[in-house]
Amino acid sequence: MGHFDFGSTTGDAFTDIISPAWSLARVERSSGNVNDFVLYYNPHDFDVNVTLTAYNAAGNPVEVNTVVGALRRGGLNIDQVAALPVGVFGAVITAEPVSSANAGEFQGIVVGQSHFDLVNESGFGLIADPLGGATNGAIPSLVRSDAASTEVVLFNPNPFSANVELRGEYVRAALPDLARNVNIPAGGTVRLTGADLGMIDSQPLGLRYSSNYPITVMGNQSQFGDADASSASTQAGTGWFFGAAFINSALAGESYFETVAIYNPADAGTQVSVQLLFVDGSSETLRVNVDANGFAEIRLHETLGSDFSSGTNRPDNFDPNAVLGRPGLNFFSLFASSATPISVSFTHYDLFLQGGWTNSGAALGLLNPISTIV
Repeated sequence: MGHFDFGSTTGDAFTDIISPAWSLARVERSSGNVNDFVLYYNPHDFDVNVTLTAYNAAGNPVEVNTVVGALRRGGLNIDQVAALPVGVFGAVITAEPVSSANAGEFQGIVVGQSHFDLVNESGFGLIADPLGGATNGAIPSLVRSDAASTEVVLFNPNPFSANVELRGEYVRAALPDLARNVNIPAGGTVRLTGADLGMIDSQPLGLRYSSNYPITVMGNQSQFGDADASSASTQAGTGWFFGAAFINSALAGESYFETVAIYNPADAGTQVSVQLLFVDGSSETLRVNVDANGFAEIRLHETLGSDFSSGTNRPDNFDPNAVLGRPGLNFFSLFASSATPISVSFTHYDLFLQGGWTNSGAALGLLNPISTIV
């Protein structure tokens, strides 16, 4: 689902997960510069009490309570909650029924976030982490360039420090892996830019992490006049569905950019099939090999394009021989599958509508924590 607001675009996949505890790595309170909204949905037929626990720069907790009615949406406009810290911080969201008589029926809530940068006129939306953090995870796609900035945010919700190992693999060039070690204090949030990580310009990178304690991680990018973000993938499955994709083939790689990014956490390589399901009932299947504990990507704007004139803005490695030959307006869905569990993200930018987003799709089938695979 995509949404246009405040001159920005937000989007994420629907979720079927409800949980009594969620976490967000990057919440921001900066009056006049940023509008952040933390949103709750209560799927029960009774009221629930929701507590957001934010951690300030010293790692001390600050609690804000909200009652959300039965089958209602609620939440916080972060800028208007004076008790919350100023700046960027991590948060844990917990819920319980208002009446203890409903404790046996209570299963949880859903938590999401919408972030609008009023200065740079960009924004993103994401579903919070329903696991309260994980010891292993990955962000399948990041890039740093003159036209794109990247930030990775790590939040430690534990009452003790966490040691985190970051490893990055460049997807389209045989370059040395990126390696960083980070210590996060109790309740602390660490923000790392592409420059902080030492990312090489204009080279897409997949980033994985391992930690001695569960942490919550997200990645965000500013590019094409907007921003996109997603929580790190902490679970892997054999099938992932993405409902909304669109490319005008005549402007693919100029006004329309779509990338499928894949992480394989297993100790053996796998072949991933990406089926494109068009609204006219036809389909095409693309295949890509992903190394053990490695990353890969498919740039759909280099696959569906039909305009090959020398005056276009296409990437240098654009190959018209690999094009599927589908001119015109292409509305389609995606289904990515593998014989072994993978994690997948999908990034869409539509410069005609002046926005873009990233989401991690809907899992079809059982999920496995990445920590049980690596």
